Amino acid sequence: MELYISSDMIFYPQQHEQLSLDERILLGMNSVNLKRVVDAWCTTNADLEVHFEDGSWFRIIGTSEDGYEPWQLSDGGDVAEGGILLIASSGDSSYAIWHPDNG
Repeated sequence: MELYISSDMIFYPQQHEQLSLDERILLGMNSVNLKRVVDAWCTTNADLEVHFEDGSWFRIIGTSEDGYEPWQLSDGGDVAEGGILLIASSGDSSYAIWHPDNG
């Protein structure tokens, strides 16, 4: 899976607030690295929330600085060859989905 982010993130448990945003994201992503995902969902506000086996989680906020695509999730395959791609749109809190069943 590949995840592309251009939005703010929230991590639980929260990391050191005195760090910069980039440092908090790096520390937060490192804290969930190689942990097993037990649940994930998308909200009506285009947020993506992912929960891990140890109770930690992160949320990608469904708005971006440019107002369009705060995050994308892909299986790593080329869409033209049957790959799956999910793109969140913060402009209207919707999703664009490409998968083999819908072209």
